[in-house]
Amino acid sequence: MPLGDRIALRPSVYTIVVPRSAGTIALYNTSTGNYQPLSAALQEVWDRADTLEALQAAGSEALKLFAAGFLVEADLDEVSAVQTAWQLTRGLRARPKLTIAPTIDCNFGCAYCFETHKRGAMTERTQAALLRFIDSVMLSDLTDRALSVSWFGGEPLLAMPVIRALSAEFAARTQDGRLSALDANIITNGFLLDAAAAKELRSLGVSAAQVTLDGAREVHDQRRHLKVRGGATFDRITQNLLGVVEHLDVNIRVNTDRTNASSIIALCEELEAMGLIQRVRVNIAPVDPFREGEQGSENLLSPEEFADLELMLRVTGQARGWPISGSAPSPSITGVCQVDHSNAFVVAPSGELMKCWAELGNNPHVVAHLHDEGSWTRIQPTALTERDPFDDDECVKCQVLPLCMGSCPLLRHGHRATGSKRCPSWKHHAARIAVERFGDSVAINRWVRSPPETGVQP
Repeated sequence: MPLGDRIALRPSVYTIVVPRSAGTIALYNTSTGNYQPLSAALQEVWDRADTLEALQAAGSEALKLFAAGFLVEADLDEVSAVQTAWQLTRGLRARPKLTIAPTIDCNFGCAYCFETHKRGAMTERTQAALLRFIDSVMLSDLTDRALSVSWFGGEPLLAMPVIRALSAEFAARTQDGRLSALDANIITNGFLLDAAAAKELRSLGVSAAQVTLDGAREVHDQRRHLKVRGGATFDRITQNLLGVVEHLDVNIRVNTDRTNASSIIALCEELEAMGLIQRVRVNIAPVDPFREGEQGSENLLSPEEFADLELMLRVTGQARGWPISGSAPSPSITGVCQVDHSNAFVVAPSGELMKCWAELGNNPHVVAHLHDEGSWTRIQPTALTERDPFDDDECVKCQVLPLCMGSCPLLRHGHRATGSKRCPSWKHHAARIAVERFGDSVAINRWVRSPPETGVQP
């Protein structure tokens, strides 16, 4: 693209103008993930530049507004460009990722849980079949052979022998070169995760744990209690965490609805009093309606309500030095979650393979079965994997489409059946989240397309 051409430009439909202090602005592009605070001079260029020639005259910094995708050619069909990228990349085989449920049994009786719990653990026969599937299918013809594993349940620590056995096999494959690396984490209710268990998990390649605390002691114990006699769990979990943080990175997840939203600050105060708040990260997440009419659905927060709560907690956390995180989206053109990645699977203890962890034990869309090797080479498409975010006019016209791409496939599928939609909460505070995420930093990481012939470097 010669620099002398008078090519008409316009702001990208995916560029969000982010207000900052003293009348300044930043630009955030949801298609590229690029972020640029503007100086007064650059802001003047932004306000007036309408051709590539005008940008060239303003200098190399101004040219970056085009190179980074904040400004685009006036005749560029950006929706089609995003759609093409989505179609081309979502089916590409990338590094293998497994969410393994060694059991879907659980020792907790949480009212909002979306799973149907069943006793029993993954058998040695199923473990052996899983290893054959990894070797012959997931690792076949791959350059990036680093395996990512999330131990899930039920409560995975109820099936620790399975975790030990499979972790030993993963370690052996790392040593002999079949795997280039292993990155493992565990999602657990924390009741059985004491210091000894954390130390052993670390030796098995697990580096991080997600543990759920649903508010301060009283509120948590009402929501997340033992199945047997409804026993309390908060004190044991938090005492466990004092030792766990010596071995694992810990993320505290707060499943949030109307019944515990007001207790999150009190939870942080309790963690602070115990000396834990600076050694963990607190992440709030909405309780989602994965099943229509499920118990407690009347207590769900709307996306707008959750967005307001999340923003308030972020501000409070910053003021008090608490590491509270929440949704901080990045472009999802190459896939929203593992549903959109062809080399990612959820493994049920029975050997069923599916794409979404929220389907475990709930009439899942099974794509293959470990005990049917013929199914391994004909992975079945499902309503989740075949969804199209471009079949919804509201989504197509949305400025945050490249971040969202229809959002959670399972929620989208369920709500479309009832004629409704559940947009992600961060949609309602996208500009504020961009400022909090990047601040004064310049984050130019990806191009919207190949850089033009301007000599500008990323």
